[in-house]
Amino acid sequence: MRTFVIILLGIIILTFIMTFPFFLNVNTAIPGFESSDEPYGGLWSLWWMRFSNLNHLSYNSCKMIAYPEGMDFSRSIVTYPLWDFLNSKASIIFNEVVAYNLNVILGFVLTGIFMYYFAYYFIPNKPAAFLSSLIFTFCPYHFIRAWQHIGLANTQWMVLYLFFFFKLLAKRNIKNLVFSLIGIYLVFSFDYYYAYFMVVATILIFFYWQIHRFFKTSRPNRIAELKDIFKDSLYTSLIMLFCFLIILPIIMRILNSHVTTSNAAWNMSRRAFEDLFSQSAKPLSYFLPSLQQPVLGGITGFFIGSELYGKSLTEHVLFLGWIPIILAIVAVRRWRVNKTYSRENFYIGLFTYLTFVFWIFSQPPWWQIGPLKIYMPSFFMYKFLPMFRAYCRFGILVMLGVSILAGFGIKFILSSFKNRFLAFIVYILFCVLILFEFWSYPPFKIIYVNRVPPVYSWLKAQPGLFVIAEYPLDIEAPNEVYKFYQTKHDKKMINGAFPGTPANKFLCNIADLSNPNTVGMLNNLGVKYVLVHSQDYQATGLVEDLKQLEEIKNNSSLRLVKDFNDGISVYEIVRNTK
Repeated sequence: MRTFVIILLGIIILTFIMTFPFFLNVNTAIPGFESSDEPYGGLWSLWWMRFSNLNHLSYNSCKMIAYPEGMDFSRSIVTYPLWDFLNSKASIIFNEVVAYNLNVILGFVLTGIFMYYFAYYFIPNKPAAFLSSLIFTFCPYHFIRAWQHIGLANTQWMVLYLFFFFKLLAKRNIKNLVFSLIGIYLVFSFDYYYAYFMVVATILIFFYWQIHRFFKTSRPNRIAELKDIFKDSLYTSLIMLFCFLIILPIIMRILNSHVTTSNAAWNMSRRAFEDLFSQSAKPLSYFLPSLQQPVLGGITGFFIGSELYGKSLTEHVLFLGWIPIILAIVAVRRWRVNKTYSRENFYIGLFTYLTFVFWIFSQPPWWQIGPLKIYMPSFFMYKFLPMFRAYCRFGILVMLGVSILAGFGIKFILSSFKNRFLAFIVYILFCVLILFEFWSYPPFKIIYVNRVPPVYSWLKAQPGLFVIAEYPLDIEAPNEVYKFYQTKHDKKMINGAFPGTPANKFLCNIADLSNPNTVGMLNNLGVKYVLVHSQDYQATGLVEDLKQLEEIKNNSSLRLVKDFNDGISVYEIVRNTK
């Protein structure tokens, strides 16, 4: 219990130090890039959970966006019932901003705690296990996901599941099986990418474990070993069957889905094959610091956009850390020199194997070396699972393997010191250097969601639950910022339709606000106010957009109500418009 309290306090303090920009603004800001609108979409979802619950509305049938058609979330291919339930309760008890930040903060704290005990299971050395936890919890990948993809920031459940699965392989009983099933259920309940990764990891670990057990055993004991392999196969098969039962409703929704769209970002059942190249690990992705590192990030800036690193400022942030890599090399060298069988050597070999295979999985569909084309796992996996495209995300499992190997490495280094005080100083130095490599501010990566443009405060003050339209329309994808500000004004809007839905197809017919017919259709929909974002028209630099903006101002079917200083104008539809 004392160790748990110390580890908990240590992880909480480090989480505060590493994430304090949004830790201190838990009610007014969220972690995120100013250039990304995805966190806004997450906030809107939490708000809708709260709004629908407090107003006794169906969560699945949302008429607040894509009005009047609305959005039927029950037809969504990707659903997370448990996570949605927890978020709904958190948003009601607090609010959507606090609920969002709790997801991120708990993701770091729980990952740190689970990772410590996971590492300690293999390395019964507290300083080494804590260092492994520090590396995995505060790696750049984790921060990048917290700034953009809140679901992918929940790395803790993967660690918890793998901990239980390893215990199941070591000691086959119903208790460990049940805990393994709970662990994999939690993974599936928060992100399907990680669920996919855990299925792959389970298969890889199972085969390594059985092959190693079979060939290391002397011949007279082969029968007993075969019995154990059979039991392991049975338990692992039960886990795989459980996974299949979890995803069966998703498979049925995909088969029955009538939503079609050419936009790969919104066709959840089949992503574009070309995306596997742009969203795979590049040669330098694992070895260059995050661009957000205030001192070392400039090194990476020279390679952004190249084939050596990649174009994405999020997907290609897979930096393992130079210190963790060095420590991992120390462990692997010790393993290669020491050929005698031991529990320690077995686990070093296992995680070396896993790290390498996960790195292979993160690669593009093939390597082209002159006329030679070498196919990678992603090429074959896409044929069975075309809904997955970002194979670079396997990098988090590469990080997991390196974290464990680095824990072994620091253990070997510290054991070489006879002076305990000197060993302590060296250990602290390693921890500080690792945290420095993973440091990500200044500047702070937070979005102040309490800063509301005046137009939305004005809308909030207007009586009634009427309908608005914001232009330019979000046709190619829902404008998450439009949706987010609905949390401030509480009015219905025609915006926010997913591509391929009937609501989105209708929006394509009314994209030109300068056309009098468009205003007539808006009138028929019951739209009261139209918000025109002049800066968005001007930002394109296209002549047709600038011309359309000028014609909107001269459209006699629209009456200017108010101009705001931030370039947003509010128009009211003249009610005799046909």
